[in-house]
Amino acid sequence: MVRETATGEDRVPPVESPSEPASPERVMVQGGLLSTLTLLLVPFALAADGTGVICGTVFHRGQVPPPVRVPESQSVRHLVKRDRDGHLAEAVVWLEGEELETREGAAREYVVDQVDYFFVPNVLAIRDGDRVQFLNSDGANHGVIGESTLAENMFNIVVPPGGRYVHRFRVSTLARRMGRPTLVRLRCPIHAAMSGWIVVFPHPYYAVTAKDGRFCIAHAPPGSWRLKVLHPDTGLSYTREVEVVPGGRIELQIVLRGAGGQRDGSASGRE
Repeated sequence: MVRETATGEDRVPPVESPSEPASPERVMVQGGLLSTLTLLLVPFALAADGTGVICGTVFHRGQVPPPVRVPESQSVRHLVKRDRDGHLAEAVVWLEGEELETREGAAREYVVDQVDYFFVPNVLAIRDGDRVQFLNSDGANHGVIGESTLAENMFNIVVPPGGRYVHRFRVSTLARRMGRPTLVRLRCPIHAAMSGWIVVFPHPYYAVTAKDGRFCIAHAPPGSWRLKVLHPDTGLSYTREVEVVPGGRIELQIVLRGAGGQRDGSASGRE
């Protein structure tokens, strides 16, 4: 069993998922200004470690911002990646709260490549202390600029064809205390259309939505937390309160609405 409370004064009508069948256990909960939430309570076997699971689907409804032209590859970069049913990719979902355990885990290394004048992946979520290896699989010179309010995450380097650069990312002291992420905007100083995001967390309770909009946060600690959703390229966001109980499973449907606005580097500074 999982208990939840919706927050927000501005209300919009709930939107049903096209892929979820009707169920007598479904409870409709209205969300915030930018989104609508359909909550489905699902029985879940008691977790051996006394934690819970939070899974769901993020949708996008409404106007889509215009794509960014990438003249070097004669293509475009879509700020909102959604399918015909509105399933939204590359949204970051996480738990936030001052009581979350934020000790540093074993450092891992990830890869962000530069392919056809795109950062791949466009959105990467990691933990405090993890390293990211930046590659260049194109035949042209690239650079990588890291824009952040945290000095340790700021850099400006050149990556020639076949080159690599490794950087270790950190969260700020305030972000660690609040259990929230530090955002880093990626740019290429040579090719203006290139853009990407590194989202650095002080804890492991986060996920990035797949192409079908799905996410899952396993081993969520029992307690009352803020569940937050952010689509970095547009700034569209959502917040609600959730209560996780041992052995509970939360199944969510979250809808972000509107075109938002293309974010600039200053948007990483909510600290």
